[in-house]
Amino acid sequence: MNYKNATTKPIGFGKDAILPDESAPLPPGYGPSHPVVKFYIAKGWLVPDNQAAAQAQPEPAAPANSNALTAEIAAVNKANKAELLEKCGELGIQCSEVETNDALRKKIIDRLKAAG
Repeated sequence: MNYKNATTKPIGFGKDAILPDESAPLPPGYGPSHPVVKFYIAKGWLVPDNQAAAQAQPEPAAPANSNALTAEIAAVNKANKAELLEKCGELGIQCSEVETNDALRKKIIDRLKAAG
């Protein structure tokens, strides 16, 4: 099974590495039960490829009719990293500290639009 590197930095496994936004099989000796692989998956840094494909499919955009939704999106666009991570936690969005602010904003805004 392939795994996708969901970070902005290479993930190393001995002499092998998976580059950011790339999918590859785990090197020999590093199975899904390996402690390092489990840690990377728990942090959201390494994602099984079938989940990566599901995350890559865009959700249909809901029209932003509501003033409250528009105001909330504006607040998200102005938020710093700590505020974005807190908002992800409130909305139950899986994220990690290594994700960029723009990636976090996209996840939050997509979830807000989906919720209506």
